[in-house]
Amino acid sequence: MTLFADLVVEELARARRKHPSMPSLHHGHSVLLEELSEFWDEVKKQDGQRDLEAAVRELVQIAASAQRIAEEVLNVGPVDSPFVNTGSRS
Repeated sequence: MTLFADLVVEELARARRKHPSMPSLHHGHSVLLEELSEFWDEVKKQDGQRDLEAAVRELVQIAASAQRIAEEVLNVGPVDSPFVNTGSRS
């Protein structure tokens, strides 16, 4: 079974190869809106018509996009981020 986090790591690598930079917060916002819209398209479908694999793909793309914005635009990283508890800070 593939974990969601593993799918996000794979998508993050693919997205960075395809689009090497996330140039701005505005651009990141646009990317997130697009991915959210695609997820919403699946949500709006009738129960028997939903493509659950497509919904998961969109959620993975949303997560990867959010990570790119945090890391590449806002410079939030696992070591220097006040938002990440590494256990080494007092």
